[in-house]
Amino acid sequence: MYQYKTFDFFGQLAAILAILMGLIAADERGAVISIGLLVLAGLQLISLLVNGLYGPAGWKSPLRRWHLIGTGLVLVIMIYGMVKPGEDKYDMSGLGIIIQSLVPAAIMALLYTLITGLEWKKMGS
Repeated sequence: MYQYKTFDFFGQLAAILAILMGLIAADERGAVISIGLLVLAGLQLISLLVNGLYGPAGWKSPLRRWHLIGTGLVLVIMIYGMVKPGEDKYDMSGLGIIIQSLVPAAIMALLYTLITGLEWKKMGS
């Protein structure tokens, strides 16, 4: 599990660095950011599944519970934005809700990277 946690942590850091580089890059900015976000989301989804299937362990951070609650709330808000009925066919308020929920989603992604780093460090000790 230590080898997986090492790959997981440094993969997430690499994805975050790619996103940050995309923010300062002049050409192909959107592509770099989009790919970085997809890679980060994919790594974190796989990590959630692996850690969930692994079961309880002494190295798991208590912050993991708060991350799951926060992620669940963000997902509920995003789903609400998708199903919110519009006042007319041009009403885009649901899209606005989804876009605004990207800020807490980014915070949850950074928190999960921090959690993974803390667990990786604890496993190596």
